[in-house]
Amino acid sequence: MVDVEAGAEAPRSQYLMYAVMGAVDAAASPLVTTVRNLQRLTRRSDLGALASDGGSDLAARGKLAAQRSAHVPEAHLEALARQVMAMRPPCAEVAGGTQDG
Repeated sequence: MVDVEAGAEAPRSQYLMYAVMGAVDAAASPLVTTVRNLQRLTRRSDLGALASDGGSDLAARGKLAAQRSAHVPEAHLEALARQVMAMRPPCAEVAGGTQDG
C-alpha cells in the first residue's frame, strides 16, 4: 500500500487515482445509506399503511403547491389605498371632474 501522506514520493498518476477514488467514495456514501434505508423499509410489516400515508402526504403537499402558485395576493399598497378610500367621507365634485382635497 502506498502512503498517501508522502504525496511527493508517490507517482502523480497514483495520487490522482486515489483522489478520484476518494471523491467517488464521498459521493457514493449518501447513496449507500439510502440503499440501506430502503432495505430496512422493505422489511417493515406496516409497509402498505406507510405507503398509503406517504401518498396522502404527497397529495396534500401537491394541493398546497398548486394553491400557492395559482393565487397571487393583492399588492399591499393597493389594499391600503383601498382601505383609506373606503374610510374617507365622499367629497363634492368640482365642475371639471376633479375632487377637492
